[in-house]
Amino acid sequence: QIRYIQSAKLGFDKDQVLVVRNAGILSTADRSAYLNSARQLPGVKAAAASSLVMGGNFNTSRLNVKGSDKEQQLNFANVGYDFFEVMGMAFKEGHGFSPKFPADTINNGIPGGPLEQDLGGLVINEKAVNDFELKSPVVGTQFVWGTDGDTNYNIRVVGVVKDFHFTSLRSEIKPFGFICRPSQQNNFTVKLSGNNIQGTITGLERLWGQCN
Repeated sequence: QIRYIQSAKLGFDKDQVLVVRNAGILSTADRSAYLNSARQLPGVKAAAASSLVMGGNFNTSRLNVKGSDKEQQLNFANVGYDFFEVMGMAFKEGHGFSPKFPADTINNGIPGGPLEQDLGGLVINEKAVNDFELKSPVVGTQFVWGTDGDTNYNIRVVGVVKDFHFTSLRSEIKPFGFICRPSQQNNFTVKLSGNNIQGTITGLERLWGQCN
């Protein structure tokens, strides 16, 4: 069993990944400054913010595809730019969140605006594609995120990641989605290069002290 756990394919790369918690105490500007500085450290390969710690906390909602009344459960988390690169998650279709695609970042909609509004992008796993019976190409599919009177607030699929384990290996993989809302990302996930790990951790601690 130990050998199985050590060799099991999780769908993401957990090795040499460090999590800095409680980033939510920082302002959005300070969080951005910390990440930019962390990425400059020699021992850091990549860094991203998120509400999620892989294998830990996530949210659950019920959504329906636009044009369908059938609601299904979707687990989801809020992640920042480069999160998928940090975790080594592979894409089957589309892309992750990036400054190159600012329209993918979730917005709050326009009260009293158009009856159909696009709030931003959604990345889903293969299981979500299957359970929601989405047809190819999946990218561009719209989900109804919420309604207000006659107004529909939609999010559109911008990417599909390969399935990954976000709970126990004993549990069946379930539909999962990711959104990007920078104001509500409370953790930093940092991928280390493996060179001078202790020195890199010391550098990350020093940067944290400068932000507080």
